[in-house]
Parts: sequence; structure tokens; C-alpha cells
Amino acid sequence: MAVAGDTDLKGGAITSTQQAIDEEIPPKTILDAMTDPVIAVAEGCAVTFMNSHAKSVFGRDINPAKAVYPLVLITHSQATEEIANRAMSENNTFSGEYVLGTELGEMVYNVVASPII
Repeated sequence: MAVAGDTDLKGGAITSTQQAIDEEIPPKTILDAMTDPVIAVAEGCAVTFMNSHAKSVFGRDINPAKAVYPLVLITHSQATEEIANRAMSENNTFSGEYVLGTELGEMVYNVVASPII
């Protein structure tokens, strides 16, 4: 897996998973540096993490330690909860194009839901 080539972490671009491991870069740092919005959810679709780009795109700077936010509240799309629940229940990856509510209005995103094992 290659991570964004223009991502500046520890003075240079991370170009591979092995490099991230060798440099002991925390996974949250890698996810936060990605240029795609990334949202992690727990059972019941409670949001547990949003990277900086997701916070910007969806206009929500949440702190999961202080409050529980359902995924549908962030994306304004019931379909995102359905695909996330399906991925978790079937332990498989699913994707599709969905209309999500963003700070700029409704936009189509390719959503990938994958369980983290």
C-alpha cells in the first residue's frame, strides 16, 4: 500500500507501509495526513475517528471521547450507515457511489467500507 506522495511526515513523504512501520509513525498520523476523508466507526455506526480532511469536508470537528456522533449525522446519508453495518456484519469490504451532505452541499463520493480486524 502506498500512502499519499505529497504527505509530509517526519520531514519527508511516506511512500510505503514498511516505511511507516520502520519510522514508527502512528496509524492516526498516517490517516490524518491522507487527502481523502477518512471516518472510522464502531458497532452501531458511532464515529470513533475522523481525519482532518473529513472534518473539513463535513464541517464537524468532533471529539469521540466527549460525545457519540452517529455516522448519518456526519454524512447526512443513511446509505453510509447501511454500507458500514453490512461491512461489519459480513466481515467484508463494500463500496459504491453515494450522495453525501458536505459543507459545500450534496456531493457524490465513492464510499469504501471495510472492517478493521
